[in-house]
Amino acid sequence: MANFRPGIEGNRFIDYAPDDEMTHVYNQQQIEDLKQVVGRELVAAAGKPSQQLNFIDAVQRLGVIYDVEKEIEAE
Repeated sequence: MANFRPGIEGNRFIDYAPDDEMTHVYNQQQIEDLKQVVGRELVAAAGKPSQQLNFIDAVQRLGVIYDVEKEIEAE
């Protein structure tokens, strides 16, 4: 068997444990809160078309456009 040197990350990935249920619920709540913030920002930019297009472009680049499609279509 080969005798490789230990990696610089040590055993960090071997010791990984998934989040507990409480942390998962907290993270999900944070995600929902951030979705609402993005939706409010989009609605706030409604009177300024260039700002709204820049905002939509930024959201698309982040890959979360599907979360605010309803707000975009309403505008």
